[in-house]
Amino acid sequence: MLGILLGGMVNRGQWIHLDPSIYYIDHLPVHTQPSDVLVVVAASLIVAALAPLYPAIQAARLDPVEAIRYE
Repeated sequence: MLGILLGGMVNRGQWIHLDPSIYYIDHLPVHTQPSDVLVVVAASLIVAALAPLYPAIQAARLDPVEAIRYE
C-alpha cells in the first residue's frame, strides 16, 4: 500500500524531472496497474509460504535425541 501511495504522489507531484531535450517527456510518469499489484502480492505470498518448507522438512527428519546430543 505504501508503494502504491508513493507512486501516486510521485506521478501527481511530478517529483522526478527529466531533461526534455533528451527525452520526449519532462517528468517520470508512474502508472500502476491492478494486475501488476495482484501478481506481486501473489508471488510474495507464495514465496513466503514455500520458503519455510525445506527447513521444516529437514527438521522433521531429525531424531530429537541426536539433534540435542551435539548441541
